[in-house]
Amino acid sequence: MPRFLAPRSSTAHRAAVLCLYKALLTRCSTAPLPDEPRNALRNAIRQKFRKNKRLQSQYQLGIVFRAGYEALDHLETPDPTFLARLVVSLPKGLTKPPPVRSLPPSPPPSPAPKPAMLDVRPYPQMLSGPRHVPVLVSAGEIPYLRTTKPEPVAVSGMIRQLLASREKRFGEKVLFMNYWLPIARAEDEWDDIMYREFGIVDQDWDKSGNRGTWGHALERAEKENLEAANRSRAKAKAVTVRMQRIVEEETKLAVREGVTVVRGRKGRPGSRVIARPVKKTLSTS
Repeated sequence: MPRFLAPRSSTAHRAAVLCLYKALLTRCSTAPLPDEPRNALRNAIRQKFRKNKRLQSQYQLGIVFRAGYEALDHLETPDPTFLARLVVSLPKGLTKPPPVRSLPPSPPPSPAPKPAMLDVRPYPQMLSGPRHVPVLVSAGEIPYLRTTKPEPVAVSGMIRQLLASREKRFGEKVLFMNYWLPIARAEDEWDDIMYREFGIVDQDWDKSGNRGTWGHALERAEKENLEAANRSRAKAKAVTVRMQRIVEEETKLAVREGVTVVRGRKGRPGSRVIARPVKKTLSTS
């Protein structure tokens, strides 16, 4: 084994250690000893291998290997008297079973996901405290309902993800128009020249020009990109309408419950009352 290679990283070394370990335990199970001394000898073998598993010195490894093979010779031709004296001479700590490796505790079960806000709002009745009407906010044309300040981490992550997706789609569109489409048109022009001058037709090229050209492939990709952007805008518009309806219904319920709805900080410039409960006046006749 090369000296620059750690013994525990050598396949040959690991195979030799495992073979010796299994042979010792197998012979120990058939040793002519009572159960208690046999278990003590078995524990001593396990403890010794556990103690020496990090040895790196070639000299020390040679010593423990020779000791292991000598013990294997004694177990293959067992002498009950010698084995009994050997077990008695072993230290008490060596004859104890090695500690059992404790498994890491299993992670607690994940809580059930909370229902989406659009599915539970508006609340028909508040369980505790006054009703807090959510605010419809647009972050980079991405609508969401703000219920608390500061903004929850999950909402911030969702906004960043949607913005990154939109930026990626826009970058692909710019790349299609300014880089790939001119290259595709140049390739189509080259294919036309090869067909016109030499009669060479590419196997994926259609003479009608409806499909198979480089330009048409890029135009289809650009069209798919545009359709994805339109779907995203339509979805955002539908969500905005749904959120606005929730805000209006929550505002009506808050007024009915006697809550004054204020936008902005109370007493600060720019704050305004959106809705306030109607005070009932007693009519005297």
